Amino acid sequence: MSLPGENGLLTVAGKGTAQKATLLDSSGHLQKQVKLPFFPNLLGPLVPDWFGVLRPAISHDGQLAAIARSRVAWVLVDTDRDWGSEVVLLKIHPLSVATTLKTGKGGIGAMAVDHRNGIVRMVGFWKGHWHELKYDDRHPGKWTDDGI
Repeated sequence: MSLPGENGLLTVAGKGTAQKATLLDSSGHLQKQVKLPFFPNLLGPLVPDWFGVLRPAISHDGQLAAIARSRVAWVLVDTDRDWGSEVVLLKIHPLSVATTLKTGKGGIGAMAVDHRNGIVRMVGFWKGHWHELKYDDRHPGKWTDDGI
């Protein structure tokens, strides 16, 4: 995903649940990487799992990115299991994980993020309806639901 202006690119890649967010300059040179958080799979190789990632949503000011991920596991042959979804909020400069929001099972259909005056607003579709949430990045804590 390209960042506003000529500020480079942001991508998410990895194998299984070991994913990294990567910041590249406009020439494609690596600037910074950060590991995305995940809870280890206690069942190991018996039940392989991975994250499916939506295209990152970048705030208009280019300071934040929201990454929607759904964790899936193969419990039996050809039977996928939804282990829950989450949104990882990243600060772009310097690249770091700000917070993680667990959204539960069912995946995330759409998402947008806005950042103004230290307040992060996110709109997303999961669990069959739209959610509007607010987060104060000057005083980190919990997301509050503004409702839609």
